[in-house]
Amino acid sequence: MSDPVPAEAPAAHGALANRVQMAAILGVAKTTLDEWVKRGCPVHGPARAKGSPARFDVARVVRWRLQDAMRRAWDPHPRPSPLG
Repeated sequence: MSDPVPAEAPAAHGALANRVQMAAILGVAKTTLDEWVKRGCPVHGPARAKGSPARFDVARVVRWRLQDAMRRAWDPHPRPSPLG
């Protein structure tokens, strides 16, 4: 059985997608993708200015989404951090 690749491991960048494309690939609304970004979804190249598209590495986002879904499945009611 192989070890999972750590999120920090350097990897060749895969296909890049803008916000609209990434939301379509994942089958979610753009606003859902925006919420995921606030929760830590990786952004390959953030928007430089309003109207400038952010870019997402499709493989990294899919990996993050799977990890996030599994984490939430194990702890569907996260407790607030005592640190604020």
